[in-house]
Amino acid sequence: MFLSQRRYIFDILDRAGMTECNPCSTPVDTQSKLSATCAPVADLSSYRSLVGALQYLSFTRPDVAYAVHQVCLYMHDPREPYLNAVKRILRYLRGTVDYGMQLHRSSPTSLTAYTDADWAGCLDTRKSTSGWFFGHPAEELAPEVFARVPTRRRNTRLVAEALHEDGWIYDIQGEMTAKLWMQCPSPWEAVEEVEKDGTRPDHIACKGVESGTYTAKGTYKMFCEGSVQLSMSEPVWSSFSPMKCKVFAWLALRYRLWSSDRRARHGLQEHPDTCYTCLQDEDNVDHILTLCPYARHVWCRVIQSANLRIADPGYTGNLQRWWTEARKRVRRVDRKRFDSMVISTAWTLWKQRNARAFGNEREQKTVDQMLVEIREEFHLWERAKRGGRLGIARE
Repeated sequence: MFLSQRRYIFDILDRAGMTECNPCSTPVDTQSKLSATCAPVADLSSYRSLVGALQYLSFTRPDVAYAVHQVCLYMHDPREPYLNAVKRILRYLRGTVDYGMQLHRSSPTSLTAYTDADWAGCLDTRKSTSGWFFGHPAEELAPEVFARVPTRRRNTRLVAEALHEDGWIYDIQGEMTAKLWMQCPSPWEAVEEVEKDGTRPDHIACKGVESGTYTAKGTYKMFCEGSVQLSMSEPVWSSFSPMKCKVFAWLALRYRLWSSDRRARHGLQEHPDTCYTCLQDEDNVDHILTLCPYARHVWCRVIQSANLRIADPGYTGNLQRWWTEARKRVRRVDRKRFDSMVISTAWTLWKQRNARAFGNEREQKTVDQMLVEIREEFHLWERAKRGGRLGIARE
């Protein structure tokens, strides 16, 4: 059986306007380094749509899996080099549209891989940008020799004792067979590379840490580098909102809400629907929470009732960017209340969208009714925390 997504590849190329692009021989430019410090891409939704489609394609095209993983690292805040990397993948796919996976009935599966080591090559995480090889454990380097050393001896032998006059050789027990002799040079050469300086104090080195010296803080930071970093973590998790609303806001900022455009990217529907409120533009997170005329009207009323002189989120078309700029104009002591107000408004808009999407007429509200619901919910949250009024002072 041969699995191929030829038509799907052409759909992706057509979506990117690259059906007539020049193909390239590899999906990754080996000379470039991707970093999160460059200028952001102009069209976020287009980037996320293309990368989401490539993720689905990688199920039958493992040759692009690594490249797709790299462009997914900064899905929440993509930069121009990552858009160029996506175009590089599309150029590679243009020349390999007929590639696929050949599955046989009972043939054994084998994997052949090649690597060009690039230790700590990533500019942001200091991790290797390709497979790297530091050394073999003794069990893999010389399995016959390893099996001849008693377990207790392996667990209690000091490095200094094993290196002194090649003391490790005397730990090998049993008859010296030809196979054993053939494996001895490998650990012997590895041991010879160890620096034997008794006057020099030992220290733990860690190339994953910028300083090169091991510290618990640096190592923990290195292990956490693969996680998604979002500048809005403090406004979301430090607000007065209930946990379900904090999780909602976190997912909204990461574009993980199940709007129709995301359902289309995951193959759950053929095409994205139009907005269920205004019936004009595509039903996506940015439109639902910021750009929809209904949402903008609600935001204006909420901002006006809070005595703030700031533009509504529709001015930027991006909730995270507007939120970051708007909270700077609020006094520090009131920022948690402002963050809670933003989450309350976004949460109520999302529930209103769902009421219209699922035809729940009893829950469909006018702008005035929405304002009352937002104020009541916000006051309940604040009263549960410390009490107060909705008025927020500007700096």
